[in-house]
Amino acid sequence: MAGVTIRELGLTFVRVCMENYWSGCILPVFFLLGILWDIFYHKKKEAVVFLYYAIFLALTVYNPFLVRYIVPKVDFENEYYRFIWILPVIPGVAYYAVRLVSLIEFKTGKVLLAVLLGGVIIITGTPIPGIAQNFAMAENIYKVPNELRSICDVIHEDSKKEEPRVVFGDDMNMVARQYDPSLRLVLERNYRLYRAGSTVVGNYEKKKDYQIQKVIMDVVSYQMTDTDMAKFKASLDKTKTDYLVVQLEQNCHDYLRQAGCVPVAQTEKYVVYRYGE
Repeated sequence: MAGVTIRELGLTFVRVCMENYWSGCILPVFFLLGILWDIFYHKKKEAVVFLYYAIFLALTVYNPFLVRYIVPKVDFENEYYRFIWILPVIPGVAYYAVRLVSLIEFKTGKVLLAVLLGGVIIITGTPIPGIAQNFAMAENIYKVPNELRSICDVIHEDSKKEEPRVVFGDDMNMVARQYDPSLRLVLERNYRLYRAGSTVVGNYEKKKDYQIQKVIMDVVSYQMTDTDMAKFKASLDKTKTDYLVVQLEQNCHDYLRQAGCVPVAQTEKYVVYRYGE
């Protein structure tokens, strides 16, 4: 988690990560109240799973003493926040809300309480604009841009390889393999983030693989068309790049053609280039 380090925070690291992750959302409080309700008042046998789950996590990955000494040793400090995902807050809150509604005998009362609890959950939760910018409905059931599907079809029709290696732009690199896992991404996720200025994924400046991929990113993502062409082609060769997918509006197309990249298809916003045989 950006800006949160065990070295600076010590035993408060877990608490600060929790506060930053939930960012004012009080659904975890409702979840814990539901567990206390089960313990002291309205016990349900099936609900014990939430209690055991919470206890296990509190003793292990949420234990500040264990985290303080173990997480740095396994180099998981930047990714620690992912442990917060496994706390079943959302299903737990939904379960306890249904339990509350089921206590009401009259149908009208059930409806009113359900509406009230739904409103409380919506108001106290995190609205979509707080977690996603420029939110838009998915274009298809695969939850990826339609153009990506067309691009994948083009690559497979053109390529003789079952798993071609592809350079995608920043906008598609993260979702390409969600739709088509047979494509092999040339540019590694952390390398792209580091090149973009991220300070939480590590320092790769001296890594040979990063320096090779950086040359490709300089041209494709940052339009540095003054990059030495021999060096660029060497990077494509070393990474065994088969295809490059570049936005039509970018200004590196002439450079790519001069480097031996052959355009094989064009969609509304992208050009697909083949490199090599």
